[in-house]
Amino acid sequence: MNPMQTAVTFHTDDQALQRLYDAAERKLRDNIRDFAGRRVLVEGGGFEKI
Repeated sequence: MNPMQTAVTFHTDDQALQRLYDAAERKLRDNIRDFAGRRVLVEGGGFEKI
């Protein structure tokens, strides 16, 4: 699956805050699944079925 492109960006000089944001964004992207040809955000992350 290709990475999802968005217009949302966030950048800060606060390294801890930037790491937190980057980790949250990675988690979000990891929770996007294909369901019958549609990209779906699965809440709760650990679920394998939609």
